[in-house]
Amino acid sequence: MSSSFDYEVSLTPDNEKKWQEMLSDSEGRLVMLKIYELVVSNDRVSVNNIIDKSYASFKEGNLTKHFDSFKRLYEASDFLKDYKFR
Repeated sequence: MSSSFDYEVSLTPDNEKKWQEMLSDSEGRLVMLKIYELVVSNDRVSVNNIIDKSYASFKEGNLTKHFDSFKRLYEASDFLKDYKFR
């Protein structure tokens, strides 16, 4: 494991095709680039918040104890898996 933090997300082959199809449409491209910007910005903020909170727990000697809470918070976005835009 590297001592530096580098975070990368890759799309499934099916979603990569969908992404490319949306980018080939002028309106789709404009909107998807805005969505991409939101996802990246929010992900960066969320990950940094998790690191900050983890560090505070670590300094208190409670990192292991607080892991389950961090996990529940991180996985809370599972509720979106069935969400449909209307």
